[in-house]
Amino acid sequence: MKRVLLQAMSGVAALALAPITLGACGSDETEAGSADGAGEVGSQPAVMLSVIGTSPDARQTYVAAFDGVPTGEVQYDQMLEFGDAYFYTFDGSIFVWEREEASITRFEVAEDFKLIRGKTVSFASYGLKYDGELTFISPSRAYMVVASQASVVVWDPSTMELGSSFAMPIPARADLDTFPIQIGVSGENVYWAFISMNYDAQKLYPKNVVAIAPKDADGPVTIVEDDRCVPSLGGYLMTNGDVYLVGGADADAITLFNRADNYPPSCVLRIKAGAATFDADYFFRLKDVTGSPSVVGTWRINDEKVLARVWDPAEPLPEASDDYWSSQSFVSKSIDLSSQTSVDFPALPKGGFSSNIADSVDDATYFSLPRADGGAEVAYRLEPDGITEAFTIPSAGYWGMRRIR
Repeated sequence: MKRVLLQAMSGVAALALAPITLGACGSDETEAGSADGAGEVGSQPAVMLSVIGTSPDARQTYVAAFDGVPTGEVQYDQMLEFGDAYFYTFDGSIFVWEREEASITRFEVAEDFKLIRGKTVSFASYGLKYDGELTFISPSRAYMVVASQASVVVWDPSTMELGSSFAMPIPARADLDTFPIQIGVSGENVYWAFISMNYDAQKLYPKNVVAIAPKDADGPVTIVEDDRCVPSLGGYLMTNGDVYLVGGADADAITLFNRADNYPPSCVLRIKAGAATFDADYFFRLKDVTGSPSVVGTWRINDEKVLARVWDPAEPLPEASDDYWSSQSFVSKSIDLSSQTSVDFPALPKGGFSSNIADSVDDATYFSLPRADGGAEVAYRLEPDGITEAFTIPSAGYWGMRRIR
């Protein structure tokens, strides 16, 4: 799940979403899907969907299990409500990371698709807050990166108990916040990208940084950097084990509105499968390929292509960053990573942008874009030569979808 942790998340807020009214709060109540231990754990196929809403004072997130990918308009009556939370699926369960509480709770899915609350594990003693990233390795091993503490916490998802920890040698960067972003697990290694930035000050660390750790041992961690491009917001792990770092998003926006620091371009880089260095022979600038001055977001189509949402080259760029993120002047391009070319993707009309969040369910990629009227988001199923509208999310934004079992 490619997460947008930074400024691009404000595309959700730009929808001016109305509050979602549910029957219960997922943190305390036993109604509206939280069985809190009652009922039998099911075995039928299930898919998790999470959505997000905002208010002037807070963020609300919601999660539920369905019998498959939803269709039509999403119904919220079975959803659990949380505050600022991320949602994951692994080993047939849903894991809810409540960021303010620095804790993760495991939920099982009952026969009627209600969620059964299980154990909770706290990471508060490790200083976790908003600078973490969760990666599942096996039923008994998972990693939580805590960037501010330069550490990785090992924990057991089956028992929900903390284990050991080891160093993540990412240095603190003055006046910048550093965020880890999961790339994935390939072979014997786990990959994360790191981006260090201060969006309000329009400043960033102008290199791509990737951390590589063994999946079955407590370190050591290898850090590799590349100064040919501004940092990407994560990366794509392909089935052959290659990692592609595709630029755009927050770093691209900073380069648009802060030209004084002469940042490098936004581009695409590669780390070949099993390698611990960037591929010196692979590099191309996104502007050269798309013809656009900026890429606001990308989503993986397949191992050969990514879909890019770019600024319409025929439109003048806005003078203010806020106007950029809320604009309706984005068009879509399909980028071929092998030939380093792009073509128009007219199946997605010109319009706005929500986030880089994209999820793979049954080998298909799902992502969302806002409707022009701001009243809902549309979740799309992405295909090599087009898209299919999967479902709509009224008064809220897409926050993630994964198969549970």
